[in-house]
Amino acid sequence: MKYYNSHITHWRFATLAAVTMSQQGDQNR
Repeated sequence: MKYYNSHITHWRFATLAAVTMSQQGDQNR
């Protein structure tokens, strides 16, 4: 269960980072 929870946290962090970078790209345009 600990491994599964860590996997979800990593996935959420990666998604959040992708969304943040996408938003910054829109602002730069």
